[in-house]
Amino acid sequence: MCFPPCIVELRPLPLGQRMKKNRSSPVFIDNAMARSDSLHRRACVPHPRPIDDQSGQILVVLALAIVVILVGAGLAADVGYLQRQKQRMQVAADAAAIAGASALITGATTASAAGLNDAALNGFPQGSGTNVTINNPPQSGNFISNNGYVEAIVQQPQPTWFLSLLGFDSVNVTARAVAGATNASGCLYVLDPSQPGALTGNGNATITSQCGVLVDSSSSSALIANGNVSITASAIGVVGNAQTNGNVSLSPAPVTGIVPVSDPLASVPQPFVGSCTYNNFVVNGNQSVQLSPGVYCGGITMNGNSKVNFAAGVYVLRGGGMTANGNVTLTGSGVTFFNTTGSEGYAPIMLSGNITATLSAPTSGPLKGILFFQDRSITGGAASVINGGATANLNGALYFPTTGLTYNGSNNSSYSIIVAKDVTFNGDVSMHADYSSLQGGSPIQNATLAE
Repeated sequence: MCFPPCIVELRPLPLGQRMKKNRSSPVFIDNAMARSDSLHRRACVPHPRPIDDQSGQILVVLALAIVVILVGAGLAADVGYLQRQKQRMQVAADAAAIAGASALITGATTASAAGLNDAALNGFPQGSGTNVTINNPPQSGNFISNNGYVEAIVQQPQPTWFLSLLGFDSVNVTARAVAGATNASGCLYVLDPSQPGALTGNGNATITSQCGVLVDSSSSSALIANGNVSITASAIGVVGNAQTNGNVSLSPAPVTGIVPVSDPLASVPQPFVGSCTYNNFVVNGNQSVQLSPGVYCGGITMNGNSKVNFAAGVYVLRGGGMTANGNVTLTGSGVTFFNTTGSEGYAPIMLSGNITATLSAPTSGPLKGILFFQDRSITGGAASVINGGATANLNGALYFPTTGLTYNGSNNSSYSIIVAKDVTFNGDVSMHADYSSLQGGSPIQNATLAE
């Protein structure tokens, strides 16, 4: 049997050899046999095949494909590593920029120390090939030359593997961030860390706030609402939980279990307390009085239908606090009342009755936006009471960091800020957030990323 590539050739015999007479017999060979035998059979010989040129081309293409795959894998490994390092450096740059901006908010003269510290905490300390630059103001970008912003740049050479075979042993990677101060989202801060009812609303109180409400108390009843209370704010956050009794509306629903917020006005410097300018100052009857800034030892008391105008400046209440009873009318622009202790001890702010108050805090300077300021060193002091009524217009922060505040009635001011150990609302309260009258915005600032 023949198998390819053998070729069999059959040739007819010469005519003279096709038939042969049998010498022993007169019989001739059968024609069919003669025809069969007349075919001359040749041996099956292997025939060589030509070499296929396409097989060589496939080998070349395959070799090139392998090279491309290896190159791609090497580049992917290097690029992936560089991207991961870039992300880590960006985290450090973001943290450094925010830290620098926060330092400026709290009154630091430079942003560098805070920025370098946070870059190091995130794995990129200055030196050993790492370069961390803190610029205030930024040297590039949208906030160039703006002193309210901080630019952080983190640079570090990163090693390579595949690219090193091509002569690139390292690649310089840079991350950049810019942060600045913006108005805080909150305007009502309740600081007591554990008190039940740290924020309480009673009766038919309707509290409407254009900004956020934050309660630091971890109590299961940190926020208590009794009666027909309605609290509406941009956000409500409570470290502990809320307890409602009656027909209560809380909008949006409080977010519980939040992280406590530190005193947002802790960096505001306390005014200097000097010697007495006035002692036990009292205004009675129908008097109209013009008061000047100074140290009021024994406090200020106003009764009857008196009218008192406060000139711009700081009024230090050195013991005795401040009391207004009856139909007193209070006016003053650019004023701050600093309530501290004295020989008569600490006394709260008591503005009650049918007072008419139009008071506004300074619009610039270290006490920007601070209307009432309780000395932070006071412990165990009585709560202050402010009955605003429909005619109250108090533009400025009511700051009582270690004592309570009871606030009754409306506030028709363009902006309102309450920071107190605990707060009780009786009646309707409207809190606004228009800080356009203040240089640089709200006295409570947060550092946020801008680039």
